[in-house]
Amino acid sequence: MSPASARTALRVTLAGPLPGERWVSIDRYAQAIADLSGEGGIEVVRADVPTEPRLSRIGAYVARYRRAPAMVAASTDGDVVHIADQALGHFVDAVQGTPTVTTCHDLMPLLLEGHYESRFEAWFDSTLLHRSIEGMCRSQRIIAVSGNTARDVASHLDVDPARIAVVPNMVAAEYSPRPEPDQWLARRGTRLPAGPRILSVGHTRPYKNLDLLLAALAEPDLAGASLVRCGSPLTAEQRALASRLRVEPRIIELGHQEPESLAHIYSACDALAQPSRYEGFGVPVVEAMACGLPVVASDGGALPEVVGDAGIVVRLGSGGRADARAFAEGLGRVLCDPLTARRLSGRGLTRAEGFRPRTVLPLLLPVYRAAIEEHGS
Repeated sequence: MSPASARTALRVTLAGPLPGERWVSIDRYAQAIADLSGEGGIEVVRADVPTEPRLSRIGAYVARYRRAPAMVAASTDGDVVHIADQALGHFVDAVQGTPTVTTCHDLMPLLLEGHYESRFEAWFDSTLLHRSIEGMCRSQRIIAVSGNTARDVASHLDVDPARIAVVPNMVAAEYSPRPEPDQWLARRGTRLPAGPRILSVGHTRPYKNLDLLLAALAEPDLAGASLVRCGSPLTAEQRALASRLRVEPRIIELGHQEPESLAHIYSACDALAQPSRYEGFGVPVVEAMACGLPVVASDGGALPEVVGDAGIVVRLGSGGRADARAFAEGLGRVLCDPLTARRLSGRGLTRAEGFRPRTVLPLLLPVYRAAIEEHGS
């Protein structure tokens, strides 16, 4: 009899982002898995990887690729190890005695031209990433957070599709419509401008396509609308573009926000803009829908799959003014038509329920059990 069958609860060792690394979306993914502990016959224990002082870039990679795998192996005491991100796939070799499941969020660095911001980054990061991807491929099971990512893994990596399971990201209970969000924010020192508010959440790497969003903001359809930014501040180049487009005074940057504050910001805005060239999932889309905020997204990667019929999906071309106009038109449909906004808000709330933990857990448990069975065979 296996240890898993001898106990009531399935014990999962969770290896997530290393302490001190600011991977906001991956950290929240790992926390959502950890929060399942005690639900549906699952016990989740986070691997013990102590926080280290701030390291240089080289030092951080030494920690990730040399010390951390050994620490995870030493703290593994369960039926299965769940590695929460493909960039940590090299942990698989350190825990060979235990079944492993690795989550793949996307293969963007392998697929998207211009993903890296310098030649050194392209060489250094891609070399290490390939090592991690190779480790992920040796997992008993791979979780893809979307059907789009599952197809990418099957198409571009040497992985049997039968070993890939689609289990989406979860949206936490904090993300729900909030009453009187403007007052709540004002009491905490955040005052948003009157008039239509377009929300953008996340970092500013080129694939997020914020240049297109800035250009859309300059279109007549969005005259008078403000852009509220949560996450990384706009780069100097993006600020310069906003200045040339004469939209900089209409941009409000709020920085990184905790879930409670972010839920109120979602509730206080009128539309979420997600113009990405590519997404393996698109977490802000689901968070927005869960808060009743209408979504306007591009057709990049998994976004149409995640949005479904609960938002407006704008098909992008090769870039330029035509794409900016199309995206501005999509946003304008929400901002200028209350019936459209209410319809999308209601559909989004319904669709977001499919990403709640109670819905996702029954998809996750069979993956763990399949990994254990394959490892034992």
